[in-house]
Amino acid sequence: MIGSTLGKYRIVSLLGRGGMGEVFVGEQPQLRRQVAIKVLRPELAAQPDLARRFLHEAMAAARVKHPGIVEIYDSGTAEGGGAYLVMELLRGESLGSRLRQGPLSVALAVELARQTASVMAAAHEQGVIHRDLKPDNLFLTEDAELTSGVRVKVLDFGLAKLVDASHAGLTGTGQMIGTPAYLSPEQCLSTGEVDLRTDVYALGCILFELVCGRPPFRAQSTAAIIGSHLTEAPADPRGLRAELPPRLAELVLRMLEKQPADRPASMGEVARELAAIAAGLPAERVTLTPQPALVADGVPTGHATTLSRSARELPSSPGRAAGARALRPALLLAAV
Repeated sequence: MIGSTLGKYRIVSLLGRGGMGEVFVGEQPQLRRQVAIKVLRPELAAQPDLARRFLHEAMAAARVKHPGIVEIYDSGTAEGGGAYLVMELLRGESLGSRLRQGPLSVALAVELARQTASVMAAAHEQGVIHRDLKPDNLFLTEDAELTSGVRVKVLDFGLAKLVDASHAGLTGTGQMIGTPAYLSPEQCLSTGEVDLRTDVYALGCILFELVCGRPPFRAQSTAAIIGSHLTEAPADPRGLRAELPPRLAELVLRMLEKQPADRPASMGEVARELAAIAAGLPAERVTLTPQPALVADGVPTGHATTLSRSARELPSSPGRAAGARALRPALLLAAV
């Protein structure tokens, strides 16, 4: 597709490929603006449900007005039936990429989690539940106006569930969607009773990983990870990192409660608690040297970014276990 046009955009280069399509660098000649264009694979576009889910990403993101949401400029259908989304081109690196270098400082981890909670609070107010929060869907971009120097952008709302009844048919009961290491227990059970607190649980998994260097549950198989989400208590974060503030460790464990009613009631509550914790920590500014990058369907498409900080470097820890995005009912039966 290099050199071809989609609507008023010219395809310049390929950024990467994901499970549902490809992401290109595009150019809008009239405005001399570079954009990212995500194109659904033609064979998938022929399946109405998948095409609807793909365009659902634009609908979900457009409802949320927050600087931490990737802006969607346009959408359409290419020749041959491939649907596409046009969005802002991000420069920086995914949080997943950063985590592969080891755990973050406590101050930076709290700040990035606070920003993510703030974004998701705005999404939840618009009735949008992400359902696939994970480090690879959180992108770090430079922002001089923030004390930390970086802003978190939440990516890939393609799996989001709109509370509106008119969209209920996109993902129904019995269909498990998400990434195993960050699935809430209710997602593992595929009950269909998934509300905003499933995102609270996923952010709890991410925050655990930010400060401890690994997700709360690790196993050799997807089924075993699901079983841990359903039945196993997470380790006390302070047992893995003694210098963590007790208030932070307590918040992480509350976010990881098995029963949604036992978790913080909202992302706004999480954001306020993290802001209070951050007030007692030394400020830390991060410098990004960004190159174009994006995450396509949760798969990092490449980066060439260095992230430096003044705080002492933390020792590396084992990398995170990879997980499949689509889980088969048979795996759930094995876990149970």
